[in-house]
Amino acid sequence: MTVGQETLTPDGEKRGMVLDFADLKRAVRALADRFDHTLIYERGSLSERTLKALRDEGFCLTDFPDRPTAENFAHCFYQELKQALPVLRVAVYETPDNCAVYEGAFSCCR
Repeated sequence: MTVGQETLTPDGEKRGMVLDFADLKRAVRALADRFDHTLIYERGSLSERTLKALRDEGFCLTDFPDRPTAENFAHCFYQELKQALPVLRVAVYETPDNCAVYEGAFSCCR
């Protein structure tokens, strides 16, 4: 993830910062915790019978509004994190060498 803004915080305990990385870690951790150890599926793609069987087997299920691709996750995570943080870019890795990137319009820090 890349964060940035045109100016740094001018005063207070966060003077000279774009943001405190503790705030960034907290937001990313909360987002990741919602998806961790869940079976993520596209909303409407599984029958109620299948969902019930998975729940009966103890699976924690997370329905996602789109296909659960790295591209869609990058976009979703960007949109959600952007509400509270100056996020410029989010990368979601499928493997150590392959990732999908979604980025906003602000481009000062590339």
